[in-house]
Amino acid sequence: KMENDGTLTYPDFGLARVAENKQPVELTPATREWAFDHAEYEHVGTITASIEGREDFDGDLIGVFVDGECRGIGERMHFSLDDSYMYIIQTYSNMVEGEELHFKYLDSASDEVIEFEETLTFENNMVVGDGFNTFALSREVGDNVQPNAFGISDAYPNPFNPVTSFSYSVPTDGMVHVSVHDVNGRLVAELVNGYVQAGTHPVTWDAGNLSSGLYLIKMLANEEHVAMQKIMLIK
Repeated sequence: KMENDGTLTYPDFGLARVAENKQPVELTPATREWAFDHAEYEHVGTITASIEGREDFDGDLIGVFVDGECRGIGERMHFSLDDSYMYIIQTYSNMVEGEELHFKYLDSASDEVIEFEETLTFENNMVVGDGFNTFALSREVGDNVQPNAFGISDAYPNPFNPVTSFSYSVPTDGMVHVSVHDVNGRLVAELVNGYVQAGTHPVTWDAGNLSSGLYLIKMLANEEHVAMQKIMLIK
């Protein structure tokens, strides 16, 4: 869609991929449905994801899907600055925004595909996560393992504008109160207040009616277990 002729010069360094990452992704019988042609799509975004709660290995893949159709694949790669591992996924769509993205993970050793409950909404030119703050995939579909401790997961995104998501975990049934306070301790939102069954429960908070600043998520479970987390709203 350029108005005039132009020349694209690709550098030999800087943006170039290292040699060991140049090979194309090889699909297996378990991932045959992951085949797609990025040239069929007009819009693109980037997601930097990680696998949490299970050990992953070189050769593993994360796929992004819309209604069962693959829209991007990322390979496991080492992030040397933080000595961690991540998956950078170029994600494609023919809609500027609005499509719901789902995630699948290939365990290359067993050729097993695992689906996750986390989702994102596509936006053209979106950049979600980086090497230091990845989009974490941890809630496996069909995972009935009960948590063994009370707590709150890291909110994502953080900083955020104006919506962020997190989950809270309770190993036993009981009363749970999850609230948000400003830096002066004033209550600004009540997200959960009632009897909750044991498990891990997702929460999404829309702070569209609040001003930029630092806020504190607080969870009180069974009147004795407290967990807190700082989040930053930037508008």
